[in-house]
Parts: sequence; C-alpha cells; structure tokens
Amino acid sequence: MHQVHLRLNFPVSLIHRPQLAVSNVRVGRYEGHARDFKKYFRPMRLIGTALAAFAAMFFGWLNVRRDRKVILSFVLFVSGICFWVYAIAGWINWRLGM
Repeated sequence: MHQVHLRLNFPVSLIHRPQLAVSNVRVGRYEGHARDFKKYFRPMRLIGTALAAFAAMFFGWLNVRRDRKVILSFVLFVSGICFWVYAIAGWINWRLGM
C-alpha cells in the first residue's frame, strides 16, 4: 500500500484507519424537545448589539478626544456604554439560563 505522508510526517493510513460505523438511527418528527436546544445557541441580537455598542463607543471616544462634535460624540459614547451593558447583561442571563 502506498503511504502518503502529511506535513507532520504522520502516515495517512494511521489517521484514517478508524472507520465510522454505519447506523440507521433516526429522529422522529416529534418537535417537543426543540425548545430545549434554544438555550445552547447564542442570541444573535446580543452579539449585534454588542458590536454596534462597541462601534458607538469607539466613534464617540475618538471624536471626543479630537474635540469634534463633542456633545454628539459624548452622547454616542454614553449610549454605546449603555448598549454594551445591556448586551453583557443579556449574555450573562442567557449563559446562566435565567
């Protein structure tokens, strides 16, 4: 048998030797447990909120430091902090399962 070596010098036959067993296990159409899986997926709205809040904080802080549109930039910075706290609190609640 021809041995092809990978860059880590492992022979391919050693890595691919274990084969998966063929099974015919299926899940029925019962969707009663589907709600249980929701707690394992991250809520995308919190990720989007956290990214938008970080961008608002960055843009607000950058403009406050450069003395450009100070009032608007400060309001943007503070609102970014509020949305960041909202996203982190929501993430903690999701993570703890509350």
